[in-house]
Amino acid sequence: MEKIIATISESAVNGTNAGSKAKDDIIQISQKAGFKPMIITNPPSHLSKLAFLIKSYCGGLKKQYQTNADLIVFQYAGYFNFTTDISLKELRKYNPNAKLVLLIHDVAALRYQQAKDWQRELKIFNSVDGLIVHNNKMKQWLEDHGITTPMVTLEIFDYLTALPINDNAFNRNVVFAGNLEKSTFLTKLTVNTQIDLFGPKPAEHYPQNITYQGVKKPDELAKFLTQSFGLVWDGDSIHECDGLMGNYEKYNDPHKISLYLSSGLPVILWKQAALADFIIENNLGIVIDDLANLDNEIAQITPKQYNEMKKNVHRVAEELRTGKHTLEALKNI
Repeated sequence: MEKIIATISESAVNGTNAGSKAKDDIIQISQKAGFKPMIITNPPSHLSKLAFLIKSYCGGLKKQYQTNADLIVFQYAGYFNFTTDISLKELRKYNPNAKLVLLIHDVAALRYQQAKDWQRELKIFNSVDGLIVHNNKMKQWLEDHGITTPMVTLEIFDYLTALPINDNAFNRNVVFAGNLEKSTFLTKLTVNTQIDLFGPKPAEHYPQNITYQGVKKPDELAKFLTQSFGLVWDGDSIHECDGLMGNYEKYNDPHKISLYLSSGLPVILWKQAALADFIIENNLGIVIDDLANLDNEIAQITPKQYNEMKKNVHRVAEELRTGKHTLEALKNI
């Protein structure tokens, strides 16, 4: 059985693009299961897009998209709409007998709440033979909104790294890694807990308990995660994950959770987040309603309880580093 993992390439600015890291990991993991990579270049300019479109109409993309595959898994990013739409059309045209599956990284309609996005994605998701989605909450949302295509869940994104799993001391400090431009809640997080920030586009000012530590590449960031907990939060408010990004937390598997866990770091997560149940059931950290209570929540954790969390995190880290969840989803689709 010939299997293809198809991916639209994206340039990582200084190698710090987490979206690229997630897709690259899946390419590498899928090869363990016998998948061959198909890398699709996203046309960078209007002129190159026009050329790509003309080739599509004239049959000029046949050599690029025709395979002998029985199964094609396409990494659906939720952006690159132009290239995605043409690629799916070409894959269907030149591989009519292959099973076509989307591995979903983001659902644009769920993330941005735009009707035009959903009209497009509803059509795309129901046109393929299978979907690999983040978790049961995302699966339920898609079913409730008209998706009839068979789905399997990933549960959590794997995270490949060659760095050793950290054995951090229980210093009660917290780290937050991500796009700081959209993490405006951090400017209001005045607590006693020391918080270190990593990521692009920081605010001009943060409370005294917060220290900006710069931008690190995904494959080296784990070396700097010497804190006790990794924070996952989105939106403008410290009292809940609000706004579009906050709502998305109810359905999404944030890649930073996988980063923290694969690095050996227990997490702090909003209680209504999609992965909160996974964190609770596996005792991998703390779930919290309101970051105003952060000091009290951390103060209640004893060294013994923290060490138990660390043992559980170490077990899950090994799973994420071997691609367990991706391999199971690819097997079950």
